[in-house]
Amino acid sequence: MNEFYDDRASVDITFNSIGSFLKSGALFYSPTITKDLIEFHSNHHKYFKQFNDIPISIYSPDNWIPHCTLSNRLSSERLAEAFNYCLSRNETVYGKIKEVAIIKIVNKNTVPIIFSKKLKEN
Repeated sequence: MNEFYDDRASVDITFNSIGSFLKSGALFYSPTITKDLIEFHSNHHKYFKQFNDIPISIYSPDNWIPHCTLSNRLSSERLAEAFNYCLSRNETVYGKIKEVAIIKIVNKNTVPIIFSKKLKEN
């Protein structure tokens, strides 16, 4: 990953909608899908395809729904409350993907970073 991301530039990203995955209790920001975002994601999967042990993963390029999770495992009532809160108080969020990381999910409260790499500023 260090070699692959060594010359990769940061990616502009804009979040202007919120959403939820069915039966998940998840609430997320959904980014505007741009050519740069799709290429960034697709190039990663192409380069590391030999390590893909779950070909039908929800993160594979043909299945991926770009999102930034705000909350997980909410009850229906709490999800509706959080959704309404975000809907009425938030505006478009502009940012950059400036770093990539590999995490290890130990449990729902512990997710240490195993590796991270800053991207070049563009």
